[in-house]
Order: sequence, then structure tokens, then C-alpha cells
Amino acid sequence: MKQNWIVWHDATQGEMAYAMECLRCGDIQKVATPINVDCLCAMMKAYAKNHRSCRPRNDQERVKP
Repeated sequence: MKQNWIVWHDATQGEMAYAMECLRCGDIQKVATPINVDCLCAMMKAYAKNHRSCRPRNDQERVKP
């Protein structure tokens, strides 16, 4: 993935465990587990596609979850 502003939170992140986050717009997509690896890869690819054009915002404009 070339969009380094899209991150995956692993199981050590508490409430954010298994979630994708766009650091530019602040959107968070939680993923229910267990999940099939093929389904997870498809979700991640779609999320990245939807957020690839997000523009950087300053901290005051960032949406807080």
C-alpha cells in the first residue's frame, strides 16, 4: 500500500484492535474478528482505495472518533 496515512491497528491497541484508520480524515473502520483472510485483504484494499485521495488536514480540522 502506497498510502502511508492509512494504518492498521493490531490486537494490542485495545478498542482500536483490528481497525483501519485514515490519519488524514480521521475515519476509522473496525473489523470484526474472526475474519477470513481473503475478506480482510479485500476490505483493506477497498478502504485504501476510498481514502487514497484524502488530503492532509491540520489537527483542529481532523475528525475525532
